[in-house]
Amino acid sequence: MKYPRIEIAGVNAMMVYFADHPSEALTQRIMAVAQLVQLQFSDALINFAPSYVTLLVIVDHEKLSPHDAKKLLAQCIDTSIEEVQIQSKTHTLPVLYTKDYCPDLSRAAQQCGISIETLIQQHTSRAYHVYALGFAPGFAYLGELDECLRLPRLETPRKKVPAGAVAIAESQTAVYPMDSPGGWHILGLCPLPLFNLNSTPSTPFSVGDYVQFEAVSEAQFLQLGGELTLVEDCSS
Repeated sequence: MKYPRIEIAGVNAMMVYFADHPSEALTQRIMAVAQLVQLQFSDALINFAPSYVTLLVIVDHEKLSPHDAKKLLAQCIDTSIEEVQIQSKTHTLPVLYTKDYCPDLSRAAQQCGISIETLIQQHTSRAYHVYALGFAPGFAYLGELDECLRLPRLETPRKKVPAGAVAIAESQTAVYPMDSPGGWHILGLCPLPLFNLNSTPSTPFSVGDYVQFEAVSEAQFLQLGGELTLVEDCSS
């Protein structure tokens, strides 16, 4: 199948498919195209949404015809990534890794065949790439986890995961920005708010950014404004 390709995704929407599989280099290309789209489409752009291998572009056809919009989008895609300055940030998030409040921590270490201390060291040893935002507002899909930490999702998802829960599943890790259902393994708690509807932007993360986790003590967690919340134990 030919890539990249543009397909109509609605009355005023176009979807660009860039590849079959995600990668950090591909994310950089998608964000470069997204940046060009913002500049070239100007006030004709209603919204855009980058993801793992796609870019959704929503256009006001009263300001730009479908034909001209597709032509302009193709021009943005053809522009060399070297001609675009990509801005990315690295966010350091404090995490209280605690088996007392997060029962998955001990279980995940056991399933991975490592100690809790090694699990924490592995989880905090790298900066994770923000591949996509979704599921819930402010929920950033981060990858890639070290092979030794990769576990399947829980067979029975929790009805409620507390805001700030730091989790892993398969090749990804994430922080739940608000209370919500979830089927990932909860390793710890982050004290920082990661979504605020009244702020601009509402979340600190952008696709293409990086997130580094840093282990903190319970005292540090509380000093940073964290609330100790017991995560439901889903063990069978």
